[in-house]
Amino acid sequence: MKYNKDESNYKEDSGGNAKYYVHDQKEHQEQQQLPTFRQVFYEVPKSGSIVSFSDFHNGVVYFSSLDTNIYAVSVDTGEVIWKFKTGAPVMSTPLVHNDRIYFGSNDGHFYCLDIDGSLIWKKYTGDIIVSSAIGIGDMIFIGNGSGYFFCFSPDGNELWKFKTGDGIMAVPSAANGLVFIGSYDKSVYALDINGKLRWKFTAGERTSAALIMSEGRNAFSNTKRSWKEMPQLKNPTIYCASYDNHLYALDINGTTLWKFNCGTSVPGGIGGENGTVYAGTINGTIFAIDAKNGNEKWNFRTGGMITAGAEIKGNRVYFTSFDQKLYCLSEKGEKLWDFLTGGPIVSRPLIVGDRAFFGSSDTLFYCINTKERAVEWTRRTGFGQQAIDYAQKISNIFVEYDRKIFKVWVPETTKSHDSIVNAAEYTTKLGLDTTFAYGGFHSYGSLNKKKKDAYGR
Repeated sequence: MKYNKDESNYKEDSGGNAKYYVHDQKEHQEQQQLPTFRQVFYEVPKSGSIVSFSDFHNGVVYFSSLDTNIYAVSVDTGEVIWKFKTGAPVMSTPLVHNDRIYFGSNDGHFYCLDIDGSLIWKKYTGDIIVSSAIGIGDMIFIGNGSGYFFCFSPDGNELWKFKTGDGIMAVPSAANGLVFIGSYDKSVYALDINGKLRWKFTAGERTSAALIMSEGRNAFSNTKRSWKEMPQLKNPTIYCASYDNHLYALDINGTTLWKFNCGTSVPGGIGGENGTVYAGTINGTIFAIDAKNGNEKWNFRTGGMITAGAEIKGNRVYFTSFDQKLYCLSEKGEKLWDFLTGGPIVSRPLIVGDRAFFGSSDTLFYCINTKERAVEWTRRTGFGQQAIDYAQKISNIFVEYDRKIFKVWVPETTKSHDSIVNAAEYTTKLGLDTTFAYGGFHSYGSLNKKKKDAYGR
């Protein structure tokens, strides 16, 4: 979408330092479509950026990178213990289950490694894998880009597969004899142990991973127990978010209990604990919602899109944002501190004791001491190249889709590349609400107010 220099759209801040144009997205609703699964995931470039979550086992942290590798690093020093190379960028989070490591790659293979990083087996699934696996006893579950959901045995035999209507990005979950999967086809599926459909819930747009809570607590985790040995949860509730702007609460039979309107797309960033569900949105707001009745408790605005769920430990809420920051809030929504990295963050933080582990698109994997609020160590991946341009492209498409957002073009900043930042804090000073700034962001995440052309030239 092109911007013109029509004087009616021309604006500048009160000090005359930044010139920009405001464009109302509502005028162009017919041009806006969500990016397809292929647009988002098939052209992911090789780089050192980290978009996966991480897993922890026996003093080792495991994570993947777009540099095509899986890394195993020491939890205390960040020293690389081993790394394993695949044939394409890896977005899938490594699952450590029964002393084996399972993950998918954009090369289409589902991998099983020994705990020492040696290959046990790999299976070609026919399409890229950006979802992450779960394990229940001797059954391992994973979805791929063609919409197939697979169940494998520990020795790599395919036990069954189930076809959804579009690609699967979401991590599956399970409760009370059912496994739940979200798909780009707008639906959440509940399957039994044999892969048979028990029910399907369809939202207005694509759906996220399903969060399982029981009695107000996050109730699902990978387990060594067999399917039949899994404990029956009391009144479990399945929560899923959608790009139709809503967070949904379903009972175990797929009946809607309530839905909450976030006012903008929810790309899948949900987490929950202590009677509260947390949902992150495209416009950078995280909502705290009562798990029982769907009432809003509070919301907090960041400077960028939130794509991953919150991690709750004790009375602290940890989450990341495209504004390059890791945030720590109280359970009342008060910001306690934040930590700035060098690029947008897609991954969810892993909290182990007093440490937060997460990767950024700046090619670094971080270990942050949450008490001292200081870096203990970092580990750089791959060739040091960032996928910033790709992040810009995808963010641009999402912003184009969100019909409640204005676009603001600001002068270019100290970076040579262009990127998108949510200029919530900056544009508040300009008297603008829910706006995005098109331009760049430098390593400190703020806008450079040089007097330049309104198109950033």
